[in-house]
Amino acid sequence: MRAEIDSIISSVDKDIEDEENIKSIILDYFGVSREGFESAQRVQSTRVIPRDFYFFFGKALLNISLERLGKNAGDKNHATALHGINNIINWLEYKDKEITGHYDYLYLVFERRGYDMSLIPKFVEEQKAKQRSSLKNLKRA
Repeated sequence: MRAEIDSIISSVDKDIEDEENIKSIILDYFGVSREGFESAQRVQSTRVIPRDFYFFFGKALLNISLERLGKNAGDKNHATALHGINNIINWLEYKDKEITGHYDYLYLVFERRGYDMSLIPKFVEEQKAKQRSSLKNLKRA
């Protein structure tokens, strides 16, 4: 029983560590402080874009809940996290040069850190399918 409890605690600690690693990589890359990242301000280049990347990579690579992602990004709600994920996907789909450059760099960093990057294409397709489904439901209403 003790070994099972230790294993669960170790797993939770690793999840928190991985989540903090993702946040740290993104904050370092964008040169944003934790205070700035978690603030209520909506400055696109210094707050919103890094948060959106945190939401995207946190969900895609670690499957962190939207609620937890939002909470750890300055008490944002799950809808903000989902919106941020969809922003990244849409910007990549329309080949926004600035976002694509950020994405390519961060992708390489996470890949070199040993994250399973094969999760990303599947995650993106699942998110696109959810977006299409939401649009169909809106049209029916």
